[in-house]
Amino acid sequence: MAARSKACERIPYASNLSRGVIALFIGGFHNDAMGVTFSYDRVRGSQDDALKIRRAVSLLETIIVLFIIGLMMALLFPAMQAARHRALAFQCENNLNQLSLALSQSIATTKRFPQPNRWTVDLLRWMEEVPLADSIPPVIPKGAVFSRPKPMQCPNQYDEHSTVPNVETCDYVLMVDRPITYESQNRVGWRIVDRPVIEAKDAHDPWYIGPEITSAQEQVMFTSRQGPHQSGLYYDSLGQTHPDK
Repeated sequence: MAARSKACERIPYASNLSRGVIALFIGGFHNDAMGVTFSYDRVRGSQDDALKIRRAVSLLETIIVLFIIGLMMALLFPAMQAARHRALAFQCENNLNQLSLALSQSIATTKRFPQPNRWTVDLLRWMEEVPLADSIPPVIPKGAVFSRPKPMQCPNQYDEHSTVPNVETCDYVLMVDRPITYESQNRVGWRIVDRPVIEAKDAHDPWYIGPEITSAQEQVMFTSRQGPHQSGLYYDSLGQTHPDK
């Protein structure tokens, strides 16, 4: 014991833990006078027992954590919802651009405007749907089943089935004033627009019977029917939003 005390006095600034380790190293691992075995495992075990005392979480800490989580969720969810709406709107605009470009190429190549309700078929060859276009006859039989091309589905519309089983409707409508004749010097004014939110009273023709409206019907649709997008908006192939906000 005297040797151990002198060793500890030589290091006056050592911490209590350091002094204990030095004393154990100099004095050996056994004290005959006290009959107690000193070892590293025993020291570590005493520290673990002390840590086990503070394992429970208080009610106040739980309430604070739950409050922080709720606050973060309240800030995050609106941002996620806005990002989702924007992504769906971008997909719809991309669909309109594809359909408009394909129809423009069809008109420029064939030098004629599509026959009434035929525009969804005439543009197929210019939107990488050649096999589908070849499988559709000039006169489509009643009840024919053909798969709807993906760009004809608006992501914000309910996926409505047509009057033909297993065939969906086209979620976009062609705005054009008929009768028309194609002349290269005087191009026909047309555009492709969102359909309103489809209701049970609306026509549920299959997609290969392309829906059409006149410019007057389009204005009535914008003012009296709700569009499929956030705040009831419509998009068109010219990059415009209706009604104007």
